[in-house]
Amino acid sequence: MGLFHKAIGQSGAFWDGKYGPLESFEESRSRGQAYMQKMGAKSISELRSMPADALNNAALWNFDKNPIVTAFSPNVDHFVVPEFPAAAFARGEQMKIPLLAGWQEAEYYPFKAFSLPHANAQEFRDAAQRMFGKERLAEFLKLYPASTDAEANTSADNLTSDFTISEQTWQWLELQRKSGEPVYGYEFTYTSPYVAIASHITDVPFVFGTLTPQHVIGSRVPAAAPDYAFSDLLMNYWTNFAKKSDPNGPGLPHWPVYDEKGLIQILGKTTEPKGVAQLERFRFLSSFRVDGVFPMRWRTDVQ
Repeated sequence: MGLFHKAIGQSGAFWDGKYGPLESFEESRSRGQAYMQKMGAKSISELRSMPADALNNAALWNFDKNPIVTAFSPNVDHFVVPEFPAAAFARGEQMKIPLLAGWQEAEYYPFKAFSLPHANAQEFRDAAQRMFGKERLAEFLKLYPASTDAEANTSADNLTSDFTISEQTWQWLELQRKSGEPVYGYEFTYTSPYVAIASHITDVPFVFGTLTPQHVIGSRVPAAAPDYAFSDLLMNYWTNFAKKSDPNGPGLPHWPVYDEKGLIQILGKTTEPKGVAQLERFRFLSSFRVDGVFPMRWRTDVQ
């Protein structure tokens, strides 16, 4: 405790997702033993003597596979991570520090492989019923409609965005604001020829002022004057928060504290505070949490 005095979260809380909460130590150890056999090693020391590239390539992380179930991933080892992080936050045992955190409008884009099955509308509805239960399917379909294949595809993308990053970040904001420290939320919606979709990761070049090619979305259009102006805006917000726990400053659109009103800052072609557009979807998903944690059965029920 006490190693840092404020935080900015741009890639979710990494609490959980479609497959439920983080792995237990026992699950992770079992996977590690299987990995050691795969590598032909008889001990940890033998693994340590192998080239890093060989180790990484044998458990490759990419956007085609969920790292929680296919590759190395944080686990509840009762030492570095003593318990499910979401449970600690739900009890108010997290660090009481200022927080700035948010999500992208189209978080789903690189995570499509994580989506519920949705080759057609019926497949999506069936997968949703397995996950959320028959008794809540109608409620689910009001929020994630699937009357047609096209609707199901859009809803699958929205659900992937919510599960992968957005809902847990909203939970993070909600739980952290109860600590009494200032909390600021945002949704990144900015698009331009340089960044044609507000996908996961597309915010990073703006925050650091690099404006490098947007490889994740496949865009090769160079940044233009509006992109640099937007980058300056974000860098000012982030720097102000780092300095004084408040992103606001002279000449910047006002960014309200995230409180019981639930206002977040829309960071896009127009920068302004608004309510959370996905609020009802977030509330639906969060209703499946028990003591802050998603059901363990999702590990097997939603494959």
